[in-house]
Amino acid sequence: MITYQQIDGTSAGTKGYQEADTNKRGKRWHSPTAVKNFKPSDKATGEKHSDGQGLYLHVKPAGKYWRMSYRFAGKQKLLSLGVYPAVSLAKLASGG
Repeated sequence: MITYQQIDGTSAGTKGYQEADTNKRGKRWHSPTAVKNFKPSDKATGEKHSDGQGLYLHVKPAGKYWRMSYRFAGKQKLLSLGVYPAVSLAKLASGG
């Protein structure tokens, strides 16, 4: 379930509001500490922790991978942004 919030910070469940910075479980993950503490699950395919706007951290037993999911010309695409910790959350936010 995606939650939305108005610009003034009050919550709303309707379309047209800015998406809140929580994942599907309602927990914030946009901190370096949270990213560092994600552990791989028992699934061989790993687990995806999304920001709700295409960016996600794919946590697998082999490592943590930054990915960006998007659409181009009506087709789903996937962009690999790097491996954590070589590419940190701060580096992604700064664009470089």
